Amino acid sequence: MGSRAVVVNMVCFLERVFDKKYVDLDVNECLANNGGCHHECVNVIGSFYCRCHAGFQLGHENRCTDINECLIENGGCGAEQFCRNSIGGFKCECPGHKQLSLDGRSCVGKFKSKFTFIINPLFVQMVIDKGFKYSDIFYTLILSLFSKDPCDENNGNCDHYCRNDNSRAVCECFVGYDLANDQLSCVPKINPCSISNGNCQHLCIEQLDGQAICECHDGFNLLPDGKSCKDINECKQNNGGCEQSCHNLIGAPHKCSCRKGLTLTSNNKNCTDINECEDGNNGGCSQICLNTDSSYACNCESGFELSEDGHTCFDINECHINNGGCAQICTNTQGSFKCECIKNYSLSDDDKRSCYDSLTLTLPQRTSVLQDDDEEDKPNNYYELLGKGNYAEGVKSLHVEDIVAYKLQSFDSVKSCPKCLNGGKCTNGKDGQKLCACEPGFIGALCDSICPEGTFSQGCEKVCDCLGSPCDHINGECSYKNNSCEQGYWGHNCNKKCSCGDSGGMFGILFSQANECDALTGNCKCLESGTVCKNGAKCPSGKACECEPGWRGKDCSKKCLSGFYGENCSKSCQCSESQESGVVKLSACDHISGECLVCKDGFTSADCSKECPENRWGPGCSEICTCEHGECNKIDGSCGECESGWMGRNCSIPCGANRFGPGCLNHCTCINNSTCNSVTGDCECLAGFTGENNCESVCPFGTYSKDCQKFCECENGAPCDAITGECQCLAGFTGVNCQKSCSENHFGPNCSSVCHCEHGTCDSATGFCFCEAGYRGKRCNKKCIEGYFGDNCSKPCQCTNSNGCDHITGECSCKKGYMNPSCTDFCPPNYYGLGCSSECHCGPNTDCDPINGRCFCKSGYLGVNCTTGCSFNKFGDCSHTCSCENGGVCDKSNGACECLPGYFGERCQLKCPKSMYGRDCKQVCKCQNNGVCDNVTGQCLCLAGFTGINCENSCSPNRWGIGCKEKCECQNGSSCNKEDGTCTCLPGFKNRFCSEVCSEGTYSFDCSLNCECSAGSTCDNVSGCCSCKPGTYGVRCQFKCPELFFGWYCSQPCNCNGASCNSVTGECFCPPGTTGTTCETSCSKDSYGPNCELKCDCDHGCDLISGECNSPLGFYINGSKCKPGRFGQNCKEYCECFNGATCDSVTGKCSCAKNWLGPTCQIEIADPDSKASRGDLPEIF
Repeated sequence: MGSRAVVVNMVCFLERVFDKKYVDLDVNECLANNGGCHHECVNVIGSFYCRCHAGFQLGHENRCTDINECLIENGGCGAEQFCRNSIGGFKCECPGHKQLSLDGRSCVGKFKSKFTFIINPLFVQMVIDKGFKYSDIFYTLILSLFSKDPCDENNGNCDHYCRNDNSRAVCECFVGYDLANDQLSCVPKINPCSISNGNCQHLCIEQLDGQAICECHDGFNLLPDGKSCKDINECKQNNGGCEQSCHNLIGAPHKCSCRKGLTLTSNNKNCTDINECEDGNNGGCSQICLNTDSSYACNCESGFELSEDGHTCFDINECHINNGGCAQICTNTQGSFKCECIKNYSLSDDDKRSCYDSLTLTLPQRTSVLQDDDEEDKPNNYYELLGKGNYAEGVKSLHVEDIVAYKLQSFDSVKSCPKCLNGGKCTNGKDGQKLCACEPGFIGALCDSICPEGTFSQGCEKVCDCLGSPCDHINGECSYKNNSCEQGYWGHNCNKKCSCGDSGGMFGILFSQANECDALTGNCKCLESGTVCKNGAKCPSGKACECEPGWRGKDCSKKCLSGFYGENCSKSCQCSESQESGVVKLSACDHISGECLVCKDGFTSADCSKECPENRWGPGCSEICTCEHGECNKIDGSCGECESGWMGRNCSIPCGANRFGPGCLNHCTCINNSTCNSVTGDCECLAGFTGENNCESVCPFGTYSKDCQKFCECENGAPCDAITGECQCLAGFTGVNCQKSCSENHFGPNCSSVCHCEHGTCDSATGFCFCEAGYRGKRCNKKCIEGYFGDNCSKPCQCTNSNGCDHITGECSCKKGYMNPSCTDFCPPNYYGLGCSSECHCGPNTDCDPINGRCFCKSGYLGVNCTTGCSFNKFGDCSHTCSCENGGVCDKSNGACECLPGYFGERCQLKCPKSMYGRDCKQVCKCQNNGVCDNVTGQCLCLAGFTGINCENSCSPNRWGIGCKEKCECQNGSSCNKEDGTCTCLPGFKNRFCSEVCSEGTYSFDCSLNCECSAGSTCDNVSGCCSCKPGTYGVRCQFKCPELFFGWYCSQPCNCNGASCNSVTGECFCPPGTTGTTCETSCSKDSYGPNCELKCDCDHGCDLISGECNSPLGFYINGSKCKPGRFGQNCKEYCECFNGATCDSVTGKCSCAKNWLGPTCQIEIADPDSKASRGDLPEIF
């Protein structure tokens, strides 16, 4: 019942998780690589699982390993048997003197032979008794019957198991043992994995054969050596599915990452942009933040410019650049500027920059202002009126730059450039007027009109040459008006007459329709055939073209064949013939006139098909070529393209400097005085230069000479001369190889300069002085400024009551009454003065002034001789009152409070924090689970639900409350709250103590959900899964069993020999003609129908299903004999007898006619006297 519950819950779980509408979306993981399973992959909705074949169990990485059944109770074999394990199974074997019984588990004595042997010198015959099968291995069986089993005596001397191997005893051992060297004894098997883990890096697994195999942990692959494991780098395959960076982790899943400015999406694989502009700080931009892919950028509003930090915007002072374009005064504003005019001038409303005088309309001279440094807040530019001499205020000096004054046009007469169309461009015309310059094919003030018909080109200056047809207004290309003229005419204007056939006489009258030609070309047309006659041919009949002499073909478009010419190409050329390879060829002639052809220059042979031979050219190849370094043209003898490195008419002149290639047409690119190869253009570099293309580079650092093949021998980072290799020492070094550092007090190139450092060392390269501690200055000749000391004079003195410190060591020079290195402490008791060198002479309870040695009472004492102590709760000079709380003890000298355990604070006014206790609250409380710690003793006061010295233990099961003193009353496995004892019920239970099962029709926590099971089925009070009654299935038991299944969840197939059964009980519904518990019995001769309950009323039985009466074999139901060609029950069968044969009406057996044999009488016996007949048809035909 337990296993059934598991199945039901699984079905119920799957049906609830995956709604039916999502079932079709399930991915069948088994379709890809068998789901990674070793044997079987079983797909379920939303997942899959691996399953092994019988005899195997699922192991590491879904691998199936053999189950050694013999390890468990000897596989079920008897005590005297040997259990032999095999891959996927096992078998029991018996000792030699016994054999395995039919149950496959026990041994019985060997049976006596059931064979009767008849031995004859000529043969051996074996008669097998009933119940035994004949053996194919005949002689082996005979031998085994007559041979003695060696395992019968003393188990063949074997320690465990003896096996008869062809009359030879072979010893074998039980599982877990190995056969010893004597081949008789058995010794315990040694687990190969117990020694050095079988040399496996990760896992060692012992096999049935005693061998060990190695396996790896998840995330690793086994290497070919079968021992070592290598991490699987998931990043190598499809970058691990990462969109950008993939990071492999040893033995762990890989991780994806993104470039700066991007972040991972929820799938941890893809990257998405980070919008830095939405970080709440506008990306740090002072004005505009523009988000970009994987980054962002700051921008500024108009009139501002981005600073070097890439974030801050500063105002652009437009007035600094060409005075902002203003004619007179330019005033800068935040993000903009404005133009203004001086007195008696007005700003132009048109451009907001020009200034004009209503009287003269002339612009003033422009000035640049030189201002004093103390007037930085004054405007930068001022202007002077031409000829008026009044300067703007605040200007100390002016430098006047004359500019050409010009007459301002009135605002009405100022013209702007028009909007030119069709690609026209705006240009300056006469008197400054703006005009449109039109593209070819367009005219008009705005280039908005095309050329008039019949004209084209720039300005429509050209006339079309299209015989009256229009042309393109841009390029003049003709576009004909039509492709058809009236019959008998052609041409652009259809003004030309066709000349196709006779135009007069009777023939012309009869065939006037033949005078038809192409409207464009004038070629004649044959109206009936539709052919257009070419090359002047005519079609007088209207049917076929009549070709002119020299032409042939249906449309007269082909020349006469070579060797023929004239009318109908019927005449042979009379030119000399040529003979090649014994074949006579007709010489070529003109296809119309028959005139013999003369070969063109550069060709020869009878048919002029061969080029002139080498070094020959011209007519008849009579001229000799003069090309020295080039190929000769066979026609005119010119040299064409010269070979690389040569030029000239005869290709006889070598290339000059900086030229190379065929005909010296290419320019060399060699630099640095390198030599150019006139053939290839390769550069041959001088010493000290290199480069794959043009010797453009000096030898790399550390090399010199030709091709930079030698290495410099310079030390201390010095380069060498690229040509000579001479070392060029860096500053601070000298010597042939720059191997020597400058001597003391010298520096610079070749160590030629002298150092001038008084209290420091000199840098050998730059001469810079590195000062000793306590000194400063360019020459280290100055002490540290007051208050500083040490290296670089960077350390401040740590003296508070001193006369300064030593500029080298920082040692303080203390004032009277102070001591220690920083002069922060007073002199020790009984000492005073400079350096605390004087001793005090004061009485008891007194102190000495550390500066002047004067005596005074200590705190807590008073009186002339300081012998009287302060009264209770007083301290110091006994005038101050103590303020200690919570029993704190007051110090008489300074009033400080000494707190009792459990308190702290200046006045002992505070309890120890929760986690501390004891004197000065220095001890740490050890209370756990929020237990309260006593601030004085540290003792823990536990909360409800906990116990122990430190409240470290939760209440034991069934206990709750403070000190866990209360007993829980929760039932049915419900949990008890350790603090208040309340019960938390498991699903399926309810009420205060969870003692009541959910009422029928409810389930889950607190029985809060309603069951959805169909009537008659019960609901699980925990999961809500329906327990269907027999004969139903489904999540809510809403379906009846399908045909051929019944019982619990329709899990049992009907045992009815293919018939359906009762879905609840499995009772068979037998079809007509059958009966029995499983419908296994056919109806008897005298019954038929369902369950054979109907009786036949027939003399010879009836049909089991329909009850139709049967007749005797060979007869119809009415008692008449079967017709020829029929036989059997009710004569329903057809005979298959041929060639005149007759058929037995009972059996259907054929009786063949003469000269025929075979079951169907189709084998003919040759008879010379027989005559042919239709013997290919059966008798019934």
